[in-house]
Amino acid sequence: MSPLRNKDQKLASCKSVAIRAASRWVYKYPDNLSLTAKMSWVTYQAILGRGGGPFLSSAAGRPVYDFPRVL
Repeated sequence: MSPLRNKDQKLASCKSVAIRAASRWVYKYPDNLSLTAKMSWVTYQAILGRGGGPFLSSAAGRPVYDFPRVL
């Protein structure tokens, strides 16, 4: 069995999943598709300043943001 079988199809699938995941990073609750409240710019900058995650917002009830884990 070749480990590279269907390589192009799998790469296309991974790319699609990664784009979908990254497009949700702007939201406060990226795992919940029904919620569209966006996170504050300061929170987003703090996450990027830490290399993408993990970051726990100081506000109560916020999830831990960890962008690389999602990918």
